[in-house]
Amino acid sequence: MSNRFGKQVDLKITLCQPGTGRTPADETTDHRPTKGALMGTKLMTVDDVADYLDVPKSWVYGNWRTRAIPFRKVGQSLRVRPSDLEKWFEAQEAA
Repeated sequence: MSNRFGKQVDLKITLCQPGTGRTPADETTDHRPTKGALMGTKLMTVDDVADYLDVPKSWVYGNWRTRAIPFRKVGQSLRVRPSDLEKWFEAQEAA
């Protein structure tokens, strides 16, 4: 199809499902928030913290046991908010 200036135009028509006002694409789109979006960030695992701090996992576990790193148990796993880890890290620099 071409427009009034003679330029070729692609035209896409999407039909609504009868009585719903919704397109088939609406049915497949998931509008729920993604993981971590509810709180703004994804929780970090022990592996994530070790990679972030560039230390072995054994060092991370050792500092969790002494309550130095502010981990919380989620089921049987340890998790920490990135913001809490940053606060802990800043406090280490000040000390």
